Parts: sequence; structure tokens; C-alpha cells
Amino acid sequence: MKQLSTDNINARITEKLSAEICPVHGRRPVISWDGDNMQARCCCDDFRAHIGQITESVAKQAALEEMSNLLDADLDDCNGE
Repeated sequence: MKQLSTDNINARITEKLSAEICPVHGRRPVISWDGDNMQARCCCDDFRAHIGQITESVAKQAALEEMSNLLDADLDDCNGE
């Protein structure tokens, strides 16, 4: 069985959070990683709070997508595809 890739999960989180746009300033957050610690640079405190509020659900979704992809790959390997 293949292993879960935190790099893939972090990339998905970054992609989804970076797509958010501040409704006041029209700017996107800059997402960076220091190991497993995510940093979000935002244009204002309200937008930073919004990013903070959605991060957990985005992270859960990214992890579920990565697990689903791994399981699909394992099933393909079992089926000889």
C-alpha cells in the first residue's frame, strides 16, 4: 500500500485557500509552509479570520481526496490495471 503524502495534501490546501478572494480588497492570500505549519499572509484581519475559519474543513477535504486517490490506486494495482 502506498503512503499518504503530506506534500500532496499541503499542495491541495494551498491551492484551495489561494483561490479565496478578499471581498473588501479583491486580493488572494499568500500561503506558505514551514514543515507542517501553514502560514497565511492576508490583506486584512477580517480576511485572515475567514481563512482561519475555513482552513480546517479545507484540510479535511484535502486529506480525504488524497486517501481516496491512494485507495483507487491500490484497487487498480489489485485489479492489474
